[in-house]
Amino acid sequence: MMNYGQMYQQQQMPAGYQQMYQQAQASPAQKAGYMQQAAPGYQTAQQSYGAAYGQQPQQAQQPQQAQQPQQAQQAQKDDLVGSVAHITVQGCTHAMVGGIVRGSFTANGQNHGRPTYKKDQQVNGLDVQMYYWDERDGPSFSGWWFGPKVGGDQVWAYHPNKEAMTPPKTGWKVPYDGPVDQTFVISAGGGQQQPQQQGYGQQGYPGQQQGYQQQQQQQAYQQNQQQAYQQQQQEQQRLQQQQQQQQQMLKQQQEQQRQQQMQQQMQQQQEARRQQEQLKQQQMMAMKQRQEEMRQKQQQELQMRAAEQKRKMEEAQRKKMEDQKRAAEEARACFEVRQIIQQVRMATEQTLATKQQELAEIMVKNLSQCGAAADKIKQESEQAVEQTKKRIEAIAEAKRKDEERKAEAAKKLKEAQEKAAALLKELVGKVDSAEKAVKSLTAAAEALEGTSPTKMTTIKKAGSKVDDATEEATAALQACSSFLAENGAAMKVLPATKPKPQEPGATATEPDGPTLQVVVTRLNELSKSKNATVTKAGVTKTTLTKKVEAKTQLDSKLTKFSKFDANKDGLLDEKEITSYAKKEFGLSLPKAAMTKIMASLSRDGKKGVLKDDFQLLNVQVGIAREAAKDAQRRKKREAHEKQLEEMKTSLREKIAEVGQTYAAAEAKLKGAEEAGKTLAPAAIKSKKSQEILPAVEEVESKLQEAREASEELQKEVAGIKEDINPELLTWIDNEVRPLTTKSAQLKPRIQSVSNNLTRARADAKTKDAAELKALEAQLTDMLKYHQNAKNMTIDDMFAAVSKNKETVDKESFLGFFQACEKQQAEAEKVAAPPSDEDLERAFAFLVDVKDSETISKDRVLSLIRTYMKVTKETVLTGSLSIKATDSKRRLEVGEILEILSPPSAEGEADEVKRVQCRTLKDNLEGWVTMSGNKGSVFLEPYTLTYKVVKETIMTETFELDSEEAKEASKQLKDTEPRKLRPGELVEVWIWPKKEEKSGLQRLKCRTKKDGLVGWATAVGNAGTVFLEMA
Repeated sequence: MMNYGQMYQQQQMPAGYQQMYQQAQASPAQKAGYMQQAAPGYQTAQQSYGAAYGQQPQQAQQPQQAQQPQQAQQAQKDDLVGSVAHITVQGCTHAMVGGIVRGSFTANGQNHGRPTYKKDQQVNGLDVQMYYWDERDGPSFSGWWFGPKVGGDQVWAYHPNKEAMTPPKTGWKVPYDGPVDQTFVISAGGGQQQPQQQGYGQQGYPGQQQGYQQQQQQQAYQQNQQQAYQQQQQEQQRLQQQQQQQQQMLKQQQEQQRQQQMQQQMQQQQEARRQQEQLKQQQMMAMKQRQEEMRQKQQQELQMRAAEQKRKMEEAQRKKMEDQKRAAEEARACFEVRQIIQQVRMATEQTLATKQQELAEIMVKNLSQCGAAADKIKQESEQAVEQTKKRIEAIAEAKRKDEERKAEAAKKLKEAQEKAAALLKELVGKVDSAEKAVKSLTAAAEALEGTSPTKMTTIKKAGSKVDDATEEATAALQACSSFLAENGAAMKVLPATKPKPQEPGATATEPDGPTLQVVVTRLNELSKSKNATVTKAGVTKTTLTKKVEAKTQLDSKLTKFSKFDANKDGLLDEKEITSYAKKEFGLSLPKAAMTKIMASLSRDGKKGVLKDDFQLLNVQVGIAREAAKDAQRRKKREAHEKQLEEMKTSLREKIAEVGQTYAAAEAKLKGAEEAGKTLAPAAIKSKKSQEILPAVEEVESKLQEAREASEELQKEVAGIKEDINPELLTWIDNEVRPLTTKSAQLKPRIQSVSNNLTRARADAKTKDAAELKALEAQLTDMLKYHQNAKNMTIDDMFAAVSKNKETVDKESFLGFFQACEKQQAEAEKVAAPPSDEDLERAFAFLVDVKDSETISKDRVLSLIRTYMKVTKETVLTGSLSIKATDSKRRLEVGEILEILSPPSAEGEADEVKRVQCRTLKDNLEGWVTMSGNKGSVFLEPYTLTYKVVKETIMTETFELDSEEAKEASKQLKDTEPRKLRPGELVEVWIWPKKEEKSGLQRLKCRTKKDGLVGWATAVGNAGTVFLEMA
């Protein structure tokens, strides 16, 4: 029975290829039946095909002129296999290709509009395919090919016929670029049919073997005619070409008439062959009849099987439709019930009974239609009713509790309001008492204000009454405030405003009288009034007291007048005034001052000062006292100013000395700036790092001197103001400002030179890294050139570099590169060999072990090793020859290979380049093609780069707990280790290897970001991947 995959293949194939496919899948008996069944169709197709090209059906009595074109066409077709399901390849003298292509092939599809065949058995794990390729890649690539893959780069045989619609029988080139192999023959039919053919040839009938061969030729011809009939629509484009051929054939008929006698002889021979053919047909009739019976029987069985299969499919479809309809009905019933269940869940106490009734009705109607979900639906309905009842009960209970809570709250509110009313009434009484006390205070203050400023005792007595009233009012107000603070929260339950008058008969819930807000406002007003009264009384008391004290002082001064009025004449004369000033103030009045006093205070021609002008006399004496003091202060100020001027002179000298220090610092800085110009980007662009670094050191030395001079200048500028008189601070700031400004300008200039120096040092470092990298690349090229020139292995190369030592010392390193094979420089394509100085720099750079004087073997091998990446699928073989069949496995795109040998040319024209390599994936060694003869590139150079996928750190040593690692950890205890962040790329120096103590896979690498070299963990001991190939 044909499976669905076979049905799909036949639907996608043209009609001719479908028949080929059916024949390929049939048993020998079925194949014979197909042949017998197709014979009448072949004849009909032959007649139709001839009619399509303007020809009449062939008859034995047709003239020889009509048979000649068909014979030419038949001769052309006889060189092709035809549309057959099986073919056999025989012959082929090539030692390698013959073993690959010889055997039976089966049709398995088409390519570029023509059939493809696949060998029934693989060779060395590879398929063997025969296919046609059109001119899309050029005319030289068009034709029929043998290869492991349709359109692949590896091929074994080639036929240039571009017109053949089926494989040519002969004319094949082996190998594809070699000569035609005359023994290479393709014939129709598979290996399974050959025994039958031999059996027929041995039955002993006279001429039967020859007849059987002619029968095969006739069958092949009939099959070709059937193919032409089936492809008639596709051959319309070639109709014009065939018609042109007919015209040419008609032109040839004149010449054919001249050869009529020869053609008559050919007709006689054909008649003899026809008689033989009739005999063979009679012999084959019996066999065809048996085959027809077998075919009919098989066809009946196939029809019965097809009918049974159809019945089963219809039954399955009917059952599926019934299941779908039942499932849809169950879903509808369940949905309707669940809608009512949802309504029950949302029901209230008033609607629950109605929704329960609706649920019961829908359950009676739909429950039997719910199928397997009936029990679940019933359970959901019961749960919904139960949950709704509980919800309604919970709502009722919550409502009852809420009403109880509200009643309790109302009761508590009433009690609180009654208590608040009593407290408010008590507060009103206290405020009333405080108001009385404030009124008493106001009365006492008014009495104090009316007191006469004659006696201090009277004022004190009135003030004492005010103090007593103040204490009483303060105590009363304080009592109100304390009461309010203690009971204010309890009284706030009362409304802020008085309630409206209630209807007759209603019970009052709030007390009559003022509200709490009104009482508080009244209390605040009393407090303000008390404070204002106390303040006013205090001012009044102070004023009265000052008046009394002033009068007392005046009386005291008048007593002094009487005391110094020695002659008791009511006047103080010059002598008495001089005595008064001397004894009372210690002042010896100058004559000018006395003359001024007498001139201004003597009245009515009297030579003295009256008692009423005694106060004015005190003023004049005070003026004289101040004049005497001014003279003393002037003398003291002049001496102080002279001292300050001497200080300024000393400071100016000091400033001048600091100015010389500035000049020296500025000169040093100029020298550093001039030297720094040699480190400008344009100046160092063409210089090497080894030329830049000495200039950097020179500028650094000069800059350090300028920096030290600037720091010394700053200290001296700051020292100018040390221990200076505060009166000179403003002056010294103005004097030092120009020097301060100029010295401050040195700092940005120093910073600018420092920045340029830092940049130059960074540029030198970058140049040094680039030079070392370029030098490393040049040495790598020299190593590989020497390896290729001497045809040496990697181990031989290391032995040559190290002089057969375990590591490479400086002497061996320099000696090798001085004496190794060097590529001749041609038109600047090859750099000059490195100098001894460059070799020493490279040696120091390549030393990969701290405090070591040699380069490790792993580091040297990392330079020699070459890696390439697979860019196109190809095959890894065990030998150099491309004709070798000892393939190991197919290499996938993206695989990384380690190259073990220089490229070798292969093929007749040396167009194929092959190398020996080792796969990093599974450590297989073999040979692979780098580039094919058609320009295909299979490998490209690859820099072994890893990408960080999980954060890790770099260390200086391979082992994590070695003494060197511990020492490195001590040195780095104050600094963080270099972290490798996800996504960062590193260049592998030493391939990952296992650290025995920890079980970690560790590699030595250089970061592409900052060029740091160290060891990192690629894979943890638990399988965690930290780095992987990019």
